Amino acid sequence: DAAAAAAGADAPLVLIVDDFQLVRDLVRQVIASLGFRTEIAANGSEALDIVRAGYDRFSMVLMDCEMPIMDGYTATERIREYEASVGVPHALRIPVCAMTANAMREDVQKCLQRGMDDFLSKPVKRVDLKSKLESWARKVQRTSNGELIKGSPLRLAGSQQLSKTPRANTKSKRRKASLNADPGDRRSITGAPPTVPHGP
Repeated sequence: DAAAAAAGADAPLVLIVDDFQLVRDLVRQVIASLGFRTEIAANGSEALDIVRAGYDRFSMVLMDCEMPIMDGYTATERIREYEASVGVPHALRIPVCAMTANAMREDVQKCLQRGMDDFLSKPVKRVDLKSKLESWARKVQRTSNGELIKGSPLRLAGSQQLSKTPRANTKSKRRKASLNADPGDRRSITGAPPTVPHGP
């Protein structure tokens, strides 16, 4: 489809996990427009199966926190357990970025404690999504057949910096980034813009 065609075959692959189809579709379109490939899962259980079946294919996971069947916190813990069981070094783990409407400090800490690396507040803005993709997904270097290149760097300081950032500071920075972005970058992903039709 058009979203898949927008990203090249060798582009980094991002797994989008969310139980709301409209969110999945809109996030997928934005990610493809930024030059990334995508796969989708509707809950944590599906995401875990997909990651286990093709671990080396993925450069990043965008994980909704609250979902039926298996939530994002549990799915992330299981992914980390799987990585440990197969001997993946900490520096080469798949970056997992939470997508949550709960952006209180304690909610962010919960994400980090359960094994996530970073978070995006819902409604997600294009400018914020672009920043997270560039900070995390592109740091994973892989060969053309999807194998990790030994010693691939990840920005491991991301979660430590996040946990020390006062909420007011973070909110101010997000607002500043939104105001400085192009008008098209300030659209909310979880609320369909007027030009995007709603599903049935």
